[in-house]
Amino acid sequence: MWNQLLIRISRFTCRIAIFLERRKLFRGFGAPEITQLKLLNQLQKNLKASSRVQQFQWSSRSDYVDFVKKIPVVTYEEIESLIQSQMKNQNDLISADPVCFYERTSGSSGSAKFIPYTKSYLKVLNRLFLLWVDDLLNSSIDFKTAKTFLCVTPALEQPGQCLDAQIGTNTDVDYVAPWAATFLKRFLIVPLELHAIRDPSLYRDLLCLYIFSEEDLEIISLWSPSLFFAILDHWSEHRERLNQHLLAGKYEEGERLWTFRKMRQGRFALLTEIDPDWNAFWSQLKLISCWNEGHAEASADALQRLFPNAYLQGKGLLATEAAVSIPFVKAQKTLPFLTQIFIEGEDLSDQMIYPIWEWKLDHEYKIIISAANGLLRYRLGDIVRVNSFYLKTPVFSFQGRDGQLMDMVGEKLREDFAFTQLKAICPQLDGNASFFPVQHERKNYYVLLVDTALDDLRAETLDKKLMEAHHYRLARNLGQIDPIRIEYSRNWTHRYFSLAEKKGQQLGNVKLSRFHKKIFTPADIEFLRG
Repeated sequence: MWNQLLIRISRFTCRIAIFLERRKLFRGFGAPEITQLKLLNQLQKNLKASSRVQQFQWSSRSDYVDFVKKIPVVTYEEIESLIQSQMKNQNDLISADPVCFYERTSGSSGSAKFIPYTKSYLKVLNRLFLLWVDDLLNSSIDFKTAKTFLCVTPALEQPGQCLDAQIGTNTDVDYVAPWAATFLKRFLIVPLELHAIRDPSLYRDLLCLYIFSEEDLEIISLWSPSLFFAILDHWSEHRERLNQHLLAGKYEEGERLWTFRKMRQGRFALLTEIDPDWNAFWSQLKLISCWNEGHAEASADALQRLFPNAYLQGKGLLATEAAVSIPFVKAQKTLPFLTQIFIEGEDLSDQMIYPIWEWKLDHEYKIIISAANGLLRYRLGDIVRVNSFYLKTPVFSFQGRDGQLMDMVGEKLREDFAFTQLKAICPQLDGNASFFPVQHERKNYYVLLVDTALDDLRAETLDKKLMEAHHYRLARNLGQIDPIRIEYSRNWTHRYFSLAEKKGQQLGNVKLSRFHKKIFTPADIEFLRG
């Protein structure tokens, strides 16, 4: 009864708070050029005080042609020194708007890059959240409790200081306005205190216990669907020990006592089966929000099969650097955030850059964004494909990552970093070596194939070196990805061409890569080993 009242209050409050933004956005889908140019001039007005904008003399009202002439397209590496200077000296090189904190993601070196989250950009994220919630609460999905498992920023990384700047947030609700966070916390099933835990085993234990103990779970919202499978696998591996805690409704760790809902015997009986029926175990589940495109598609499909009665909604293109698109239940599409993110794309067919209103059906584009956080004409590193149009606005889907990066579950492992770490532990490696991403059912891992047997090349050592990369370390600690494996085969390079031919490739087009971007199966690796 209380939850129903809270849902009604939330529905009304969200609709009032986001009404004007929603109306402006949906009107914008019918006039994307006008909407984007209005945003462009708003960005110019808000960012004109920054040193970088003044350097390019983009300080007066301008059209798109003038914007393109004055502001160059950049990668993170090209502005990294400016961001580091801003972090260290608290200056306005990137944005004159106050930076609340910097969000960490993986850089080209594998270690980290830091994205400024300004007050203005946090308002953008708050609008996105309210638009999403408003659409859900006014959709045909009949929420009774709205009990939610939310995982935005996985724990295990200590928010702290770097170059005198705040890195990361304290909890997952810090991305939205305080009043919205107050409502949100009422529906969360996992205590926000878990965000402070740094021990991976303890974190997985508690995450598992709080999710398993909630019988009325209706919403799962996470990035990679592999995280939920990692939770199920953790329970399966430690079921006897964790089941005792579920029946007791408590978990003691040091001087801290964690309490949760005791599991009733009828529901616990489902866990005694060899292969539990998860759809029956979480029978009230109504919504799963996760990545469902690119390499996440297979895991998302598997999650949908696990919960056939739940509505699985793709996240859209939500990157650390920018919230590019938003999923809408009523529209049955993920639509560009035209009113807040200025979107361009490099057409893969002619390598020319076009604003989103000039994009064409069935063309693929490398995304370039400009946003309130000070990133202007920034290469996001994602490739999208235009599948359809909503009114006059292109609707696109994520196809994969550009360049050297591989991303099965959010690990964002880069070719140059992987080989730097490999050379660090095995500098005498001079034969053919190649990294292969492997997916099989719920398992994700990398295989390094080498044609030279070396005594000092150890998988455990290489895995530790790869874990120096922020996102790879998170994926390993959360159990989303298994340790890397090293396989030796003197003739694997010859067999690679045979495998490619078996898969339908013409031999003249087959190129041997040292870091593969396509998914392989365990059978493929076995074939290569010979």
